Formats: sequence, structure tokens, C-alpha cells
Amino acid sequence: MLEFQGNDISLYIRLNDSKFSIGLGQVIVDYISNFLLNHDMTKHPTLLFVDEVHRYALEKDAQDDFISPLATLAREGRKNGIFLFLTTQSPKDVPTIVLNQIGTLLMHRLTGEYEIKAINNFLNKDKLAQLSSLKSGEAILTSVNLMQPVNLNIKASGRTHYSNTPKLIKIKND
Repeated sequence: MLEFQGNDISLYIRLNDSKFSIGLGQVIVDYISNFLLNHDMTKHPTLLFVDEVHRYALEKDAQDDFISPLATLAREGRKNGIFLFLTTQSPKDVPTIVLNQIGTLLMHRLTGEYEIKAINNFLNKDKLAQLSSLKSGEAILTSVNLMQPVNLNIKASGRTHYSNTPKLIKIKND
């Protein structure tokens, strides 16, 4: 059972270890989504972060409609004090029902035709054309609260990033 106490609670569940299947991650996200949907969180507004959301909102019914609790949470959560922060590098794999509930998008470089097509109703043609040429640290922010999308240049953090991503360096020939 999940229990919330106090006003400053954070729960971090990390499932990117190879010991956990996507199916197990979906069960956990479904459980948390159902829990939040069945409790009035308006006294303790809750922000649920889901990284790689395209993995967790895939359940469909016999009519091929998405029925995952996460999709229901995207549609109905705000009125219960539940807000979502979703990330993906693959917007084409996020169910349309979830994408259509999003009010703010922060988009980095996208080059795939179908990836761009998935978010084309959020940007005008000029901004869509910019997506494939964004550099590292550049993004486009769009929101229902903005008159027009905003181009962002994000300064690199001075913090050390612990990543296994190899870095290519130029070796000087003597």
C-alpha cells in the first residue's frame, strides 16, 4: 500500500535496471496511477514524473482504444490535483490520447518524419522545420499559456554528469 504523509514527499522508483522488464514498469506505473485516481489529492497536489512514457501507456481495449490508467490520469488527473511531467524521445509512440492532454511541450531535436508528425499540431510550419536542426542545448517551448512558441538556448550545467556515454575527442597527431 502507498501512503502519503506530510506536504514534502518524494517517491523515486527507478526501473531502468536490466533486471526489470517494461511489463513490470507498466504494472508499477498503472498501480500508482490507479492509486492517485482513487484518492482526492487536491489537498496535497501531486506531480508525477514518468520518464520514457511511451513504455507505460500502451494498454488497449477490444475497440483498440487506450485504457491504461496513465491515459486516464492524463485526461482526469488535474481536477483531482494530479499533474504529469512526461518525457520521451519517441513522441510517435505516445498514445494520441495522452499527447492531446499536454499543455506544455519542451522539444529538443527531432529528425524522424513520424516523430515530427506526432507533435505537428503543437507548432506552426516554421517551428516544425526548425526541429530537425536544433543543436545541443537548444529547444522549443510551446504552451497553452504562451502566445507563440519560444526558442530556448540552455546553458550547459557545470555539474558533473555521470554517464556511460562515450565522448569523441580529437587526438592531435605529432
